[in-house]
Amino acid sequence: MKQYQTHHICCVDEMHKPSFIVGLGLCLVALAAQLAAADQILTIGEGNRADFVDLNGQIKLYPVAHPTTFIKLKLARLEEVNVTGSVEQAVTNFQADSFTWTAPELQTIGGVNATSISMRKLMNSRTNTTFGITALVFHENTRTAYGTGTVDVYSRAVKFTVQIEKWPFLSPFNKLRLVAEVLYIGGDAAANGQAKQLPSGETRYAFGPGAVDTQSQSINDGLMMNAQSKLTAIGSAQAMQWTFNSFTSNLEYDSTLHVFGAEEEEDDRSAAAASMNQLSLCAIAIASAAVLARVL
Repeated sequence: MKQYQTHHICCVDEMHKPSFIVGLGLCLVALAAQLAAADQILTIGEGNRADFVDLNGQIKLYPVAHPTTFIKLKLARLEEVNVTGSVEQAVTNFQADSFTWTAPELQTIGGVNATSISMRKLMNSRTNTTFGITALVFHENTRTAYGTGTVDVYSRAVKFTVQIEKWPFLSPFNKLRLVAEVLYIGGDAAANGQAKQLPSGETRYAFGPGAVDTQSQSINDGLMMNAQSKLTAIGSAQAMQWTFNSFTSNLEYDSTLHVFGAEEEEDDRSAAAASMNQLSLCAIAIASAAVLARVL
């Protein structure tokens, strides 16, 4: 049994690697009764709707006309891993936890109207460790600042910023890993976590009718640092996994959840047309060369 003298999460003072997870889950269950549920539903651009559910910190996005076709993120676990990849401490019982969501608030960001909703959870009153998500839905396509870079957001999308404060790392060499289950119904079955690099530097993971766009860097104590994202699994379900370097005070990380829209489909058609035109030009060039060879 490993003793932690200075670092505690919730009310667990001594723990095995696996038993700590169980004990922490019980602590979260006890704290959940103190928080009020505050589910919110927003209608956003191009006939889409976003549901924010306090249980599990869920974000669900779907077309109003097709509510059974959706993409949803559901928090699964938050864990500190050492250099060998072993989990040293973790929160894995979000399903028994509840978060406090704020009421929707209208803001203007970069001249564009946006509706903001935030959830926040105090995980440990002794270390002031908190976990939160701020979700923004923009009323038109826009680009927002992100550290030293920018994030492209579509009018039908939800940009969500993960905010973690004062996580009590057991070693500065350890990393923090966040995993969210991805649920979707409908869409292209072939696009099951298919990854695509975007010109902005983001990575897009396509899931059925929608996608998750992830940044390549997080903001750790105000500094841009590399952040890894990849596809993993929770049982038979697909899941997104983000890994962050250690930090002292706070971490912020942006991702965007969206359903595919007309302009993206148009971009795909344009790319396909350009590819076909290139093939046509090549075919014409080859045919012309063959004719000239016979003439000469």
